[in-house]
Amino acid sequence: DLLQIANTELKRRAMLDDLTEVMNRLGFDSSYGEIWKKSVRDRTSLALVMVDIDHFKCLNDTYGHLFGDEWIKRV
Repeated sequence: DLLQIANTELKRRAMLDDLTEVMNRLGFDSSYGEIWKKSVRDRTSLALVMVDIDHFKCLNDTYGHLFGDEWIKRV
């Protein structure tokens, strides 16, 4: 039982970004196919949202990476 719990947690952590806890590329890739099929089957809309922070490099370079990390978490 403990091994199964540990493996489930490792799988979850492998699919999330450490900083934001938002699904990373591995998580996206593993979920996308199932979500797409469900959307087609149920004839429901599907949307993908991407976020870009304008001039983030300048903010990160000026105020430091810790400040940049906090800014990313807020967004």
